[in-house]
Amino acid sequence: MKKLLSILILVSLAMAFAQIKFGMNMRVRSELQNLNSTDADTQIYDKKADLRFRPFVDYNINDNLIVKAVFEVGDIQFGTNPSADLGTDGINTETKNLYLSIIPNEDHKITIGLLPYQDPHGFIFNADVAGILWNGRFNKYNVDLGWFAPYDLDEVNINENTYSYGTTFFALGLTYDLNEKVTLGLSNYLVFTREEYNIPVLTVNRDEVSIFVAPRVIGNYGKIKFDAQFVVNNRYYDYDVIDGDPATFSQPHDPDKTGTGFSLKSSFEVDSKLSLRANFLYRGCQTMYENFETYAPFYDTGLEIINQTPDGIAERNPMDFDLYQELGVALPSVFVDYKLKDNLTLTGGLGVFMFDQNYGKVSDAMYQGTEFDLKAKITMYESLDIIPYMAFFLPDVGYARVMDLSNQDHPEDMIMKLGTTLKYCF
Repeated sequence: MKKLLSILILVSLAMAFAQIKFGMNMRVRSELQNLNSTDADTQIYDKKADLRFRPFVDYNINDNLIVKAVFEVGDIQFGTNPSADLGTDGINTETKNLYLSIIPNEDHKITIGLLPYQDPHGFIFNADVAGILWNGRFNKYNVDLGWFAPYDLDEVNINENTYSYGTTFFALGLTYDLNEKVTLGLSNYLVFTREEYNIPVLTVNRDEVSIFVAPRVIGNYGKIKFDAQFVVNNRYYDYDVIDGDPATFSQPHDPDKTGTGFSLKSSFEVDSKLSLRANFLYRGCQTMYENFETYAPFYDTGLEIINQTPDGIAERNPMDFDLYQELGVALPSVFVDYKLKDNLTLTGGLGVFMFDQNYGKVSDAMYQGTEFDLKAKITMYESLDIIPYMAFFLPDVGYARVMDLSNQDHPEDMIMKLGTTLKYCF
């Protein structure tokens, strides 16, 4: 009887574990970048290494219910407190994703929990966020409808009225397969934010509505592929006195704003070994003649230095300085990928960084500089990718006019990055 009971327990455990899938992603990076100059007598280099580990588990309860959990240990930068200095028990573990997928049939899925979400190019929104997402397919149509809560700052009751504070994000994505070669898309996003406007004596709410409309076209003509997304952003503001005398409130100048952005990513397959890629980013300014301000983007330009999502650590990125985030940017880039062996691909890249117009503060300087990249991707043991790279950004005089070169945190004559990234997945 004991043997039979043991066998039943083992069979039950085996059946349970048959529904569970484990996996992991791991990344280790090292990088060297100059901070102030390439002058051998005065140069300072920033040397960093970090790692990130993401284990995940998928539990298929049945064909209709799936639970997924993704955890993240990192990013752990070597030698830093409280993550990885000598003797430190690092405080570096977090829940990245945790959600339930309900699948009524093969054409519909509802996802609830903390999940990754992004627009098609990661141009407007690309982040982990808590919410609910429905994906549906109807013949040639695909529909995504989501409600997300990026920030919940609780409710306040004032004068027998309840006010909710924080940010709510609504998303509606549509695609239509026009034919075998062309797919049309339209993404719509609504961001509602309410916060307290700090003013003495009175209690004032500041409400902001940001609307994104993003038409998209995808083309697949065999060797030639492209994906283009155009974005229009409208922002509206309202101030509401909820406690105190409204007659004593002077509303600040906060006009409605409109701005635009554009992203193009394309490729041309010359043959089985050689392919060409061309990308173009246009991002309108935030504060000058128009206003284009995305919400939680994480856009990949394909470059190593002028990029929000490079393989490298990116401590010094021209696009991340406050001034560059406010001014409009135009960034064309081209890449050449050559497959030398089945497990070895070489990539060369060139990008030109410009302002979208002549701003008075930079004295007729639209052109900011040019980046050159060399990169390799080596796949070993089927699961381990090794990516060595070098990147050089050659700034123009306009870049010097924008930057405060008396501050040694800003590079003067050239930004150089050398590094290696290891990625392991199973």
